[in-house]
This record gives sequence, C-alpha cells and structure tokens, in this order.
Amino acid sequence: SVFNALRSMSASFLSARLPQLERPALQMLRTAALSITEEAHILRTKPTLDAVPTGLLFSLFCLGTSVCWLDAGRLGLPFLKEAKDILSRLSGRAVLAADDQLETLAFFNKSLVYWEMLLSFVDDYQPERAEQDFQFSSSRDMQGTKTDHFPHPWTGISTLAARLFTRSIRLCRSYRRRISRPRGTEIAFEAAMQEVQEA
Repeated sequence: SVFNALRSMSASFLSARLPQLERPALQMLRTAALSITEEAHILRTKPTLDAVPTGLLFSLFCLGTSVCWLDAGRLGLPFLKEAKDILSRLSGRAVLAADDQLETLAFFNKSLVYWEMLLSFVDDYQPERAEQDFQFSSSRDMQGTKTDHFPHPWTGISTLAARLFTRSIRLCRSYRRRISRPRGTEIAFEAAMQEVQEA
C-alpha cells in the first residue's frame, strides 16, 4: 500500500504539469485506494491490534492528503475516517506500552491534527473528537505537551501551531458565513465579532 500510495502521489503531482499523465494518475489512484481498502479490511477482521500498522497509516495519510491534486472536489474524507478508526482502536492499548510504538502512535495522531488543519481551509469539516482538542481555555492548554512546540517531522510545523491555526480558520469561516447571509440583527453581528476576537 505504501508503494502504491507514493506512486499515486507522484503521478498526481506530475499530472498538473504533464496533462498526458492524468489518465495514468487516475489509474494509479484507483490501484492505491484498492490496495489500502484491502489492507484495511484485513486489519478490521483482527479482534485486537498488537502494533501500530505503520504502512497502512502512512498510506492513508499520503493518499488522503493528495487525492485533491487530481480532483479538487475530493477531500480524502474516507481515508481520514479509516485512519481515525485505526488510531481510535490503538489508543489506550496496553500492548502499545513500548516506547517506539507510543512514539509512532503520537506521530500519526499529530499528523491527524495537520490533516484536519488542511481540511479547515476548504471545508466545514468538524472532527468527531471532543472539541476540547481545539479549545485552549487555560494557560496549560495553550502550552500543550513539550513536543507539541517542536516542528513535526512530516508536517514541518508544531502541533500547537496547527491546532491554533485550525481553530482560527474555523472561526474565520464561521464569520464569513454570518456576513454572507446577513440577518441584520445586533445579536448576529455581536456573535460574528466574538468569533473574530477569538480567532
């Protein structure tokens, strides 16, 4: 699945510059999606997960964040849902007590924050996770964990920055929705201004 996902990403990227590659890129996308689907299906049949399925998760993240390169209307939400389901199954598992497994799990959980940040630009997608992930009501929340301040090895920005930016973008989208459909009430204007202030 990793090979097919990376090949699909490469072809999708190149097809923007070489239009003759669009058809092969679509075929490679289908092949990658099928490969991921088959691997995910096998994983779902297992009652418990003994280790982080690194290859499958990496493939889901790669394909999910690049599927829009071929078709801007595709947001990769099925891949996101699958990745979140896997990460949810892994959370809190005693089997994952090994440091390397916990580190790998943290890597993908933080990658998820980045993916949701990307989605916040183009869609009103709301994560199913508790909204407190994006609420920073105390100074402790604002600081996050020590590693949240360092650039993530894949995304290049810190998890804290991604969370704050995601929240700000969502507030800006909400504000734009309010002003594009004005109701003329003082309450709606006040709510919009509160969102700007919070962002």
